[in-house]
Amino acid sequence: MSAMLQRQQGFTLLELIVVTLIMGLIIGVVNLSSGLNRQHDVREEIERLAALIDLAAQESIFKSAQIAVEFEENSYRFLTLVENKWQPIEADRILRERQLPAGLEIELFVEGERKEVFRIEAEGSDNEKVPPRIFLLSSGELTPFEASLKSSDGDTLYTLIGHINGQLEIEKSNARPG
Repeated sequence: MSAMLQRQQGFTLLELIVVTLIMGLIIGVVNLSSGLNRQHDVREEIERLAALIDLAAQESIFKSAQIAVEFEENSYRFLTLVENKWQPIEADRILRERQLPAGLEIELFVEGERKEVFRIEAEGSDNEKVPPRIFLLSSGELTPFEASLKSSDGDTLYTLIGHINGQLEIEKSNARPG
């Protein structure tokens, strides 16, 4: 009887392997699921940016106004030229400032040159740096640009390409090495 009690006190190697295998499968499914959600988030955000830029470009033409899109570290906003000064568009619910979802990063190239996207300090500070902007002209033209949006893990990368004639296109590509 004591031999039976000693045998049932621990787990067998086979039981440990089965439990480890089940845990590995569950973790793999969770990782795969979160990766697909992140890819969906990046795609959705780049499509939103493209739609907003297209809408702002149309508004620029119809209102004969100059509009700019200003990019910061984790947000972007639309500006309009009023009395030779760029003012944020605040009254428009659609063209309001947008925050990027957590875990997404933006990389911006304007006219082929990489632009540093940084955080702007509070109004009235001594910060003289102006965030990078693309301009949407009332003629229908825009500043040629590439805005790449990727997840912070670097796996998913979508690029919004703006051509001088106002055309926008979205490309999915492999993430560039850091």
